[in-house]
Amino acid sequence: MTLIDDILNEAMKRGDFDNLSGAGKPLQLDDDSHTPAHLRLAHKLLKDNDLVPDWIAQGQALDAAFAALERDLRTAARRSADPSVELRARVEALNREILSYNLKIPRGLAHKRMIDLARVWSTAQRAE
Repeated sequence: MTLIDDILNEAMKRGDFDNLSGAGKPLQLDDDSHTPAHLRLAHKLLKDNDLVPDWIAQGQALDAAFAALERDLRTAARRSADPSVELRARVEALNREILSYNLKIPRGLAHKRMIDLARVWSTAQRAE
């Protein structure tokens, strides 16, 4: 534990957090004061209709595709010294999608890393 954890645990034991205002009440997560004014209505419409921007949905799909590819690479690495043509094609296709995603996301957000097949393959082989 860190010093901060120790301090917070001691404060909880003393009851310093027992009678805070708002205790037991739901958090107010509708505060959009940090959202630029010209985007507030759009964000509200998306939230109210359970929608997400295309680049967020694409990012989630990329994460799922990478997880599936990584699982298949681990399985293939147990059987072969080199990745198959089919796996190489999947990596190339996924890298194209990652590039497309990286071009869509708003400025200031972290890009997804392209897949280095040699690195992922060697990691998969070492894991076995």
